[in-house]
Amino acid sequence: MPAPMPQKNQEWLEARALEIARDERGCRELKAVRIERIAAEGGGPNWKVTAFEPPLAPAAEVLAMEVIAILRGTYALTPGEADDQEALKQEYKRLLGKRAAFRDIVLREQSAWDGREPKPEAMAEAERQRDDVDIELARIADRIRPR
Repeated sequence: MPAPMPQKNQEWLEARALEIARDERGCRELKAVRIERIAAEGGGPNWKVTAFEPPLAPAAEVLAMEVIAILRGTYALTPGEADDQEALKQEYKRLLGKRAAFRDIVLREQSAWDGREPKPEAMAEAERQRDDVDIELARIADRIRPR
């Protein structure tokens, strides 16, 4: 019977997966690697990669998945109960404030934009950043347990 794998939390695994994937050809611009828990089969890994942000070209994705496979075979994802719920809620609130600031920029720029010219760069950038924050909010919301 194989020894149990050492456990790491989701943030650590995502950060480490990002770090090692960025070293692969075509992955330098990678901003995030998202993982989720799966049912472990026969003592195998209990997590998998669900997304690369931004999405990678197929060849780069294959390279990234190969190096992440080593990480998957080395570390297990800690049980969900190990999440610090209060810290998750605080981070969620912080991100909501950040999202509101981007929303305000979009609204301000939109009111001055005539709709015929290209979008103002400040508006386009605020929309991109707002979308990035939305992704983070969704990731944290999935981990917050209802009361």
